[in-house]
Amino acid sequence: MSAETIIDVPITTPEMLPFNITRGFTYWSIKPDPNVVGFPHFDSYPLPAYPLPWGNDFMRNTLFPFTLKWYVPVLYAATYFISFTLLNNYILKKQTEKFKRLNPDAKVIPHWKKLPAVPTAFSKTKFFKFLVLLHNVGLCIFSVWTFIGMSHSIHVNANGRISDLIKIKSEGRTDLKPSSWDKLVCSICDSDDGMQMNQDGYKGLEFWAYWFYISKFYEVMDTVITLTKGRKSMFLQLYHHSGALLVCVVFILECHLC
Repeated sequence: MSAETIIDVPITTPEMLPFNITRGFTYWSIKPDPNVVGFPHFDSYPLPAYPLPWGNDFMRNTLFPFTLKWYVPVLYAATYFISFTLLNNYILKKQTEKFKRLNPDAKVIPHWKKLPAVPTAFSKTKFFKFLVLLHNVGLCIFSVWTFIGMSHSIHVNANGRISDLIKIKSEGRTDLKPSSWDKLVCSICDSDDGMQMNQDGYKGLEFWAYWFYISKFYEVMDTVITLTKGRKSMFLQLYHHSGALLVCVVFILECHLC
């Protein structure tokens, strides 16, 4: 083919296509960085900005950076998993011994879920029952608070910054009318104009994610309560509480680098 040969190729510009969510990510240059799903290099990660609207110098410059050091959730999760696995074995042994005392003629030990409990004396007090009630109600309120807060942040961002961004980049076109679903996804996934950072009028994902992460340190109390009642905790519970810590800290650092 000679250099003078010219081939007419039909060109389809983005302006000729109707707006859809797939094109929205590429055309508006707000597609999330695919590297965020890779394993993080913790040592090279700069810490995100302090996300809470309150706090003294100790919280901002000492406690907050400490909680995001990679070894803090790793050591906490490992200590929790190992220690409570050993306590599980101890409780199971006590349950088995109690079953044998109550059923001296039994030849088969039933499944651990059917073994009698070996509650501590403290678990039988009214104060312990009050603490358990306070624990469950507190976690329920916290869950409702985070759900309402994140929903509000997404709603405000989707109908504010995201809508304004589309209007600016559409250059006055009237045929670009993104659906509510388009704006919702863009609000969550847009690393530049989405809800990752705190903005005027709402708390961003960095705020809610950090609180969610901190709550995972406390939620191991579920296992403490179970063992105090004299029952062996499920392996799924140990796996969940230890794994959630590691996932949360990775999520916070990854969101910061989006």
